[in-house]
Amino acid sequence: MTQILNRWNGNVIVEGEMNLRELVLHAVNTGVSLNYASLDRASLDDASLDGASLDYASLNYASLDYASLNRASLNGASLNRASLNDASMDGASLDGASLDYASLNYASLDYASLNRASLNRASLNGASLNGASLDYASLNYASLNGASLDGASLDYASLNRASLDGASLNGASLDYSAWPLWCGSLTARVDNRIAAQLLFHAFAVARINPTEEQLTFIRNFYRFDECGGVERLVTK
Repeated sequence: MTQILNRWNGNVIVEGEMNLRELVLHAVNTGVSLNYASLDRASLDDASLDGASLDYASLNYASLDYASLNRASLNGASLNRASLNDASMDGASLDGASLDYASLNYASLDYASLNRASLNRASLNGASLNGASLDYASLNYASLNGASLDGASLDYASLNRASLDGASLNGASLDYSAWPLWCGSLTARVDNRIAAQLLFHAFAVARINPTEEQLTFIRNFYRFDECGGVERLVTK
């Protein structure tokens, strides 16, 4: 008899005469909530878990490569060191989830919600996060090489030493965040809005008067006037 237990109180969530993978799939297919489930090291590669309810579940070290978790709810879940390579998680909700050291290479997380999620040292190379919400997320030392974050929101996010080689951030928002100032961000692709925002701050700190052409471009910064405009940039 296989049982899935509540990680906090040890109560049985679901049980059956089947292996753990089959029991998880059965629970999802029959609408059983797996919130708070203890599933550490579970082998769920290529599993169909679309719309699953896994809030606050523990999936540390779990294997979910090529799994389908579209629109799944994993708020507050623990997925530290989990393997989610090539997983499909479009529209999934992972607010406050912990994915430290997780592997999500080439995973699809378009329009997923990862607000306040912890992705420190996570690997997201080639991942798709278009339109995803990562406000207040922690991405310190994360690897996002070749990742697509077009239209993503990273307001207040922490990107200390994150690697963005070849990453695309067109239309992304980075307000109150910090651009990783090291070689790992030099080949990132951004739109004029972000480039102007970075240049505004660079010229303001450098105290070097921009040329008219440069100033015209910097005006693409949507908070140009709010942050002091020309007076902030032109020294006398």
